[in-house]
Amino acid sequence: MGLEYVRINRHEQATDTFERAARYADDDRVAQEAWVNKGVAHAEVEEYDAAIGAYREAIDIDGDADHAATAETNLAYALWEFGRTEEALEHAERAVEIDPRFGQAWYNRGFFLNERGLAEEALTAFDNAVRLGYRSADLLEEKAIALERVGEDERAEEIAEEAEQLRTSNEQELIDGELQE
Repeated sequence: MGLEYVRINRHEQATDTFERAARYADDDRVAQEAWVNKGVAHAEVEEYDAAIGAYREAIDIDGDADHAATAETNLAYALWEFGRTEEALEHAERAVEIDPRFGQAWYNRGFFLNERGLAEEALTAFDNAVRLGYRSADLLEEKAIALERVGEDERAEEIAEEAEQLRTSNEQELIDGELQE
């Protein structure tokens, strides 16, 4: 039910539903997933303080369980949005430690490294994310920035063009999907 509320942009109802699910779950895995989803619902409406609290609840259940890497990754993003960049990088690193096969965690790690001016390390993280099947226009744009910072301007331009093509393609798919509904 909470996921459906998020889908129709009723985030307050979603957060209430996820919190009830987390509090009454018989299974820690289900509770952890509910806390992660509650955090996502809060982040969707830029309630980053509440999102941070929900992700921390998820991590407190079991810092190495199924949804812990997702909670750490999302927590890193919420902390960054809240202006706590040093702490954000720590959680991005933790997400990769928990699940080194989680492509989005590698992307987040690369993003935060890039923000700190560590372009070479960021490129390695972005390449890992792509190898693991995570590919987005945002990732390609960040990779282009990192390539520029290490002096690979020609390659940066190619990657930036690829990002723009992917973004345009994704936007067209969204429009086509809306027209079919």
